[in-house]
Amino acid sequence: MNTTCLCPTRKLRENNGNGIVLVNCGSFSPITLAHLLLMESAHNFALYRGFQVLGGYLSPVHDSYRKTGLIHSRHRLEMCQLAVEDSSWLMVDSWECSRSEYSPTFLAMEHFRRQMDSFYGDRVQLAFVCGSDLYHSLFDPEIWPKEHVERLLDSASLFVVPRTEDLNKCKVDKQVAGYLPGYQDKVFIVNQAPLCQISSTLVRDTIRKGGSVKYMVPDSVHRYIIRHGLFHSSK
Repeated sequence: MNTTCLCPTRKLRENNGNGIVLVNCGSFSPITLAHLLLMESAHNFALYRGFQVLGGYLSPVHDSYRKTGLIHSRHRLEMCQLAVEDSSWLMVDSWECSRSEYSPTFLAMEHFRRQMDSFYGDRVQLAFVCGSDLYHSLFDPEIWPKEHVERLLDSASLFVVPRTEDLNKCKVDKQVAGYLPGYQDKVFIVNQAPLCQISSTLVRDTIRKGGSVKYMVPDSVHRYIIRHGLFHSSK
């Protein structure tokens, strides 16, 4: 293993064979239990398919990303750190949000590709974990230029964790083969994930209305939100 890796590495395991690292890039404004469940579902799916999960990363997006409800990255980073402090395998990487400008997701995954190759000294598997909404957006060139999708899949596999009602809509063979021939073997549907309807939008709206978000976010994140008075504004 190489100690020059720029990502946090303290939770990474030694690669004894079919190793894989899981990555979730997102706003995390705030991180919720659904984000953590998404990663645990992908973790289980990887194990069931014979992979050795070496570790996982949350990568908060840059502050210049245009999305409603996005608070400053210093808060999002800290909440993500609090959310994974008890995890044996999840870590938070600040590369994406600490750059001088917004970076498309494929660049973030190329960053992780370089860092994992540097750390392990050989090419371990890398998977980008996402929900079905993002998966469907990959086929819209106005949202994702096709070249960006191809570069993403050149760096990593795709683990899609769909909502139950979206399972029948996630057809890898037809969707990927028709739009991205040659990449079918890099897209996997995680079809045994528990249903969870919690979202960052729901958390923000609940706080704004004066409600409680306990059991929607980790307790440590809940305390942080209260302490800093976050999400009471509609901006």
